[in-house]
Amino acid sequence: MKDQRWPWLVTAGLMLAAAAATGRSTYLYWLPCRGSMLRGSVINYYVEVGRKFSPACEQAMDGDIALVVPWTSGLNLVAMALLGVAWLTLVVGLRWRWRTRAVAALPGLATLAVAVAGVFQEVADLPDADELMTYVDRWGVHTSCFDDE
Repeated sequence: MKDQRWPWLVTAGLMLAAAAATGRSTYLYWLPCRGSMLRGSVINYYVEVGRKFSPACEQAMDGDIALVVPWTSGLNLVAMALLGVAWLTLVVGLRWRWRTRAVAALPGLATLAVAVAGVFQEVADLPDADELMTYVDRWGVHTSCFDDE
């Protein structure tokens, strides 16, 4: 029987793309804390040395960062969809009986369903233009992107 490599290669490529999206999402999530980790007031609470944590960084540590960096969850949804497609590609590409394929496809379909539901939730929560500009302004203030020097 000839060995099929394409399902494995496509699945590996999709999984690498999902890992890149998750890594970028994690980077964006912790971007407000850049430069203040391990020197902030939480770790050295009794010493007034080093920079304090910014309000955006404290918000990130509390898990409430939707107002600062609203697109991080979108990248996680992309990663979730890529993983679901990767699993389905592998299931379709392998030479299994149709019943086995149907059962094996369930986790991939469930992952895609959760990703699509998350996309619909993200679209429903989209801000209007004024709120969006407020988000951009807050992000610029916390990351010092809009500083005039």
